Amino acid sequence: MARVYLSLQSGAKLDSNSEATRWLEPEIANLREKVREAEAKAAAYRASQDLLPTGDNSTFAIKQLNDISAELARVRGERANAEARAEGVRSALSNGRAVDTLNDVVGSTMIQRLKETESTVQGQIADLSTTLLDGHPRLKALKSQLQEFARRSGPKPRKFLAVSKMKRASLNCASDNSSSNSTR
Repeated sequence: MARVYLSLQSGAKLDSNSEATRWLEPEIANLREKVREAEAKAAAYRASQDLLPTGDNSTFAIKQLNDISAELARVRGERANAEARAEGVRSALSNGRAVDTLNDVVGSTMIQRLKETESTVQGQIADLSTTLLDGHPRLKALKSQLQEFARRSGPKPRKFLAVSKMKRASLNCASDNSSSNSTR
């Protein structure tokens, strides 16, 4: 008797579940169609308004604006750094400081190579001076080379200032471009 009762109850549950499923299927299909239509309308609106999602809860326009702002900040920082370095060189030159004490001159790889070569030539002159007389052609050539190094290293800060001005102009142009892009 209990088995018959349980089987009747189980059958009744299955009947009520299948009846509810049959009733809900058209409703679910109807709701799915409404969701598809709403998503299509939202996609069309996003496309028409340039509101493409970028995946991080922001739109493409906002991401582009953030990228431009970051680039503008970077360029402005580089510009301020270049202007400060150029002003430091100008003030050092006007105060009569030695060229070799300027950070930008000392940090230049070209100046470092020039100093290394100059040291090598000075070492060769010192070595040859112990065995050769001052009038020897080899010593004269090395001393001439040393004088040429001294002549070349003289105008470097002025050349640095010229390069700094060119870089500042380039950074101004990049800054202006970033500013104009951010206003669009």
